[in-house]
Amino acid sequence: MKKAFTLIELLIVIVIIGVLAAIAIPQYQGYIDKAKWTEVTNMLGALRQACEEYYVEMGDYPHISGNHVYLNGPMAYPANPDAPNPNLTVKVPSYPSATKFIYAIGNKNNLGDPGNPPGAKYSVLGFIDKDGNGEHNTGDPYIATFSNGTFKSDYGAPKFQ
Repeated sequence: MKKAFTLIELLIVIVIIGVLAAIAIPQYQGYIDKAKWTEVTNMLGALRQACEEYYVEMGDYPHISGNHVYLNGPMAYPANPDAPNPNLTVKVPSYPSATKFIYAIGNKNNLGDPGNPPGAKYSVLGFIDKDGNGEHNTGDPYIATFSNGTFKSDYGAPKFQ
């Protein structure tokens, strides 16, 4: 006499696999997204160190006339000849060929948001340009780090400590 699985047993196994997949796939996608943002946190650390080196050499932090100095993307020097050249010692990945993130240094006078740490001298941020204008706007997912080393993220970017 042959032993075989019944149709009901096979359907139960398929349902169990489906439930496990429904739980695992969103979790996996979250890990993938957070891993992509790790590029940003690594680059922000290098940019923060470059700003500190600039301070040691020049006696002040990089001068920023507007809200941000963009380090890559269409609003950055030299793609935008009117943009200031911050003369930092770190190479930022080219946009959009090498990265999907745009990096910028925030003006110390632009740190008045209640969520920003008090006394910060500057911020460096990495963001995804959702509307394609090359600028950081409300709603663009971002991660920022400040001169005191604290992190802030918003609009869908993962939280880092």
